[in-house]
Amino acid sequence: ACVIGLYSLTTIRRRVTAQACRALMGAIVIVLGAATVARNREYASALTIAQQDLRSRPNDYTHGAVGSELARLGRDEEAIAELRIGARSDPRARYNLGITLFNTRRYDEAIHHLTVLAEEHPMREEAPWARKTIGHAYSLQRRWPDATTQFRMVLAMTPHDAEARRL
Repeated sequence: ACVIGLYSLTTIRRRVTAQACRALMGAIVIVLGAATVARNREYASALTIAQQDLRSRPNDYTHGAVGSELARLGRDEEAIAELRIGARSDPRARYNLGITLFNTRRYDEAIHHLTVLAEEHPMREEAPWARKTIGHAYSLQRRWPDATTQFRMVLAMTPHDAEARRL
């Protein structure tokens, strides 16, 4: 559009032939097409987007985002490594770390990280979910009084949570 706009100007049209304009337009299309193809590779999946963000802005949040995507894909060991970094300052990464540890049956570690999250950020939406998972981990370890305490806390926060009531 820029080339066509410039070519329509009388002073440019006197100096540039129509053939040169077409060649320039073709070159621009090729360059923009190549840039689009390269950019589409970055947007191939949520994981590649998160990895690109991590490369361009490495911080706890972007480590947590990569870890969350790895966990979603079932790549738990890789996810745990990234989520441990993210959990230093990102509550969502700490929650995802606790859930991933729970899913890999590392119940004591899951309980630790989810408890830290629930105690440091009691008003976050993840707090009742964290407490429910803590209670579930305790019940799998047959630590019934600890499990009951967690489920009661969940019900105090979300009284209509049927799953917490069932557990």
